[in-house]
Amino acid sequence: MIQFTHLPRPLRRAFWWVCLNIGRQRGNYVGTFGVSVYSALNAESLHPLSPLTTLLNYGVMSGDGVLDVRIIYDHRVMDGAIVARALARLEEILNSTILEEVRALAETPAKAESL
Repeated sequence: MIQFTHLPRPLRRAFWWVCLNIGRQRGNYVGTFGVSVYSALNAESLHPLSPLTTLLNYGVMSGDGVLDVRIIYDHRVMDGAIVARALARLEEILNSTILEEVRALAETPAKAESL
């Protein structure tokens, strides 16, 4: 997609239309999954728009470490139960494996300074 940013707007729009609407081009060129994040700007969006079938979005982390994570999906393509299971599994991984890795990283500089 980046290769086409230099084209004039009408050509870019035509290219997007072809990629999104003709046969299997959407899956081949655009993909089906994206991540959209506004938290670096201290903002969040409850329902960002996307041409993709699935979009992961998360907001600003609160002072007590709580983070809202959302999956916006096209219900014509996937069932809500699949999304619910994916979010539950994501929460499980974030609260176990990833949390352990972050805690280990936080302890590493303290050990190096004490040597």
